[in-house]
Amino acid sequence: MIHRRLTTIAPRPGAAEPAFGGLYVHIPFCARKCPYCAFWSRGDQDLPVRREWFAALRREWARRRDTEPGLASWRPATIFFGGGTPTFLEPGELDELCGWIRATFDLSGLVEWSVEANPGTLTPKKAATLRHHGVTRLSLGVQSLNPHALATLGRIHGPDEARAAVAIARDAGFPHLGADWMYGLPGLPETAARHDLETLAALPGLDHLSCYALEVEPGTPFAHRRVRTDDRLQRRLYEFARRALRAAGFSHYELSNFARPGAECRHNLLYWSGGAYLGLGPAAASHWHGVRSANSRDLVRWRRAFSECPPPPPAKPSSSASAASRAGPAPNSRRPPAASTGPPSAAPRSPPSSATASSSRPPPASASPPAPSSSATPSSAPSSDSLQTLVPFRAASLGLRVRRAPPPPPLPVQLSARLFVCIPSRIAVIFRQTLAFLPFSPARGATRRARPLSLSSLGPLAPFVPCPRNGFFSSCTPRTR
Repeated sequence: MIHRRLTTIAPRPGAAEPAFGGLYVHIPFCARKCPYCAFWSRGDQDLPVRREWFAALRREWARRRDTEPGLASWRPATIFFGGGTPTFLEPGELDELCGWIRATFDLSGLVEWSVEANPGTLTPKKAATLRHHGVTRLSLGVQSLNPHALATLGRIHGPDEARAAVAIARDAGFPHLGADWMYGLPGLPETAARHDLETLAALPGLDHLSCYALEVEPGTPFAHRRVRTDDRLQRRLYEFARRALRAAGFSHYELSNFARPGAECRHNLLYWSGGAYLGLGPAAASHWHGVRSANSRDLVRWRRAFSECPPPPPAKPSSSASAASRAGPAPNSRRPPAASTGPPSAAPRSPPSSATASSSRPPPASASPPAPSSSATPSSAPSSDSLQTLVPFRAASLGLRVRRAPPPPPLPVQLSARLFVCIPSRIAVIFRQTLAFLPFSPARGATRRARPLSLSSLGPLAPFVPCPRNGFFSSCTPRTR
């Protein structure tokens, strides 16, 4: 698990705070891997592998709930099932997964529950199961309604299956229904791509569209085939999508997303606004308390990380801290003010200082409880110091390595390093060409014909190198024979 400390701080959960943040569950299974897809997924996995994934998912949540701050009483505001293809699971598996979510998390403050779906794997029974458990948004990976474009992308569905999936989702009663559209495909004319978008936006029931340009990611089959895209064509289609969807009643609320009024994806806005979210599953990313982390992209390693490693023991207090806790607080000691219990939008976005971070840290179990105050409310969030020690400790307990980005060296150090590397090599070049210019070579001990000297190879040091004839290379023209 890789962790990197950021300057932004996520809202700190507390008993008096409303629901905030989002929960992301990565379901890494799909019927067939698309040649352009760079998301981590496994194609056509059997039932035992999916059962092991679900068991490891429960163990991961239990481990993170016990080790990470604020998760024991956390109430997510949004939930998102991604992958992979969540609708690749059977209806019974979807029912078990959604039932575990409802039984494990406090969904009293939930405002949105989104699930990605493939038109080739969505059935009326799966749609009814998701809607029964409270899913409010279904995102269909249509990509295109053009048969040639779908064949180029390697999709398992056709135009008719895509239209049928939209009808299934609409009949199931989802409040919000979205679709993905991909543009800039090789071999698809611009007029056909424009007609494709207009046809997709006109489907009844769609109130959200995500428009993505085709990107050839390294390591994908498209990259091995050396598929090329036209940047100018993609730019024209992007501008056309903005005009056409605005005319159709969609608002451009995010870089690639368009929605009708009130149909914006709340979970997607968390990513672009720096909000807090927790990712469960292989290759899932999280942003919690200002720390970005990502799980292993290997299914076996991720499953072992939460099955073989014991949970970390509680940290031992120092001798001075334990002595202070036994003696109790000083009679005239000043207590730091408690953290505010306002809404998540009022949380500070700057790095916590030592004073503000320590003010919200709960006292140890052996310490005497502080006196109640009418103007301060205790918070259950840890301080910045505890986060800096907890994150590497938890990663080490899982058998994973921690990688922190080192700060860049100061500018004078960088310049001096460049000078120490470049000047000796330049002096060596000057010395060799000076020897080549002389009629007598000390290395060989014999005379030889003088060769022309290239002044451009000397660079800015050429005016400062003495010349046997005229004094400086800048006014010296070597004689050739």
